Amino acid sequence: VVDALQWLGLVESDEEKARAARQSEAVAKQKKIAAEKLALINAEIEANKKLTEEVTSALDFEISKRQAAGQDTAGLERSKLEVLIKSTKKEIELSELRNEARIKELQLIAKMNNFAGDAAKDRLKEIEEEQLGLVKNLESLNQQLEIFDIKQAKIKSDKIKQASAESAKERAKAAEEEKKRLEKEQEEIDKIIIK
Repeated sequence: VVDALQWLGLVESDEEKARAARQSEAVAKQKKIAAEKLALINAEIEANKKLTEEVTSALDFEISKRQAAGQDTAGLERSKLEVLIKSTKKEIELSELRNEARIKELQLIAKMNNFAGDAAKDRLKEIEEEQLGLVKNLESLNQQLEIFDIKQAKIKSDKIKQASAESAKERAKAAEEEKKRLEKEQEEIDKIIIK
């Protein structure tokens, strides 16, 4: 009777049970490896965030000190933006690795549980939205850096214009003084001639 049920596919044979057990064991090992990889990537992302926070905090403090002393902070502000951009690029890179690991983990879970329905699709959508958020953050930081550079260029241009205007005023003043000196000399010469 058991042989007949196995032949009809209604009951699994011992070989099928052993094969299913080996497959389940292999999938479980792969899932464990994927979870470990995911944990390492998450730890690296957190370390990157912590380092960025420490560096930007130090730069903010230095900027505040220089502003209090009335010193120029443009170089430090630019450095801060560059650190944020570099950090965001690194986070995107790590996030892509994490997302690949998450997708693999979802695929393994689907294999183990024979589901690939709405839960997996929702998780994939979350992953895509997270990645999009990081890319938008990077775009925003790049725009901030571009605006910063434009402002710094305008400040330099204004200083050049101001220096040029001051120089022109000084030249005009010197020319006026020279004119007055020459007029005074002419008056003295005229006085000598008239006498």
